[in-house]
Amino acid sequence: MTKQAAAPNLRALATHPLAPFKHERIVVPEWNNATVIVRQLVAGDWVDYRAAIAKAQREALKSAFDGADEQTQQLYKLSRALTVADEFYQRVGVALEAEEELPDGFRPRARNEVRRLAAALAEAASDAPAVVGNVIPATALVLVRTLFNEDGTRVLPDEDVAAVAASFSDVHARLVDKAFELSGITLEKPGPDGEPVPVDPVAEAGNA
Repeated sequence: MTKQAAAPNLRALATHPLAPFKHERIVVPEWNNATVIVRQLVAGDWVDYRAAIAKAQREALKSAFDGADEQTQQLYKLSRALTVADEFYQRVGVALEAEEELPDGFRPRARNEVRRLAAALAEAASDAPAVVGNVIPATALVLVRTLFNEDGTRVLPDEDVAAVAASFSDVHARLVDKAFELSGITLEKPGPDGEPVPVDPVAEAGNA
C-alpha cells in the first residue's frame, strides 16, 4: 500500500517569519562551514538602505564642499537637493502603497511629479564633480537585515551595523550580493561593448 505524504503543517508555514519571502540557505566555509539563511530585502529595508546611502552622499558632499570655489559650491548645493528629493520620493512611494483610500490615478501622478522634480535637479547638478560616499555602512545594514537563523530570527540586530561595517570583507559582500539577487536586483549588466559592468543596487531597485 502506497504511503501518503504527510500533510504540511500549514500553521507553521503561515506563521514562520521567512515563509512569505524568498530566502536561501548558504554554507559559509570561512565561518567554519556554518549554514546561514539569507532573505530578500523587504520594503522597509530598502527605505533604510537608501537613507543610509543618502547620508553617506551628504557627508561626502559636505566634505567636498569645504574649500571649493563658489560655482562648484552651488553645484554641490544642487547635488544635496537632489539627494533630499530622492529620499522624499522613496517616502512618498511607501506612503502611497500603504494608503488605500486615494483617488483613482493619484498614485502614478504623484510619483511622476516627484520623478520630474528629481530629474530637474539631476540635470541642474550634472556639472558638479562626482562625489562618492562611503557605502560600506549601508551595505553592512543590508547584511544585518537579511541574515537569519533557522527559526526565522535575525542573526544580527541593527546595533551591530557599525561592527559589521568595521570588519566588512569579501565574505560579507558575497552574502549581500545574494540578498540583492533574491530581491531581483542584477548587480551586473552588459555594457555598450558587451562586457559586464556593475550596476548600482539603489538605482536598479527604484522604489522596491
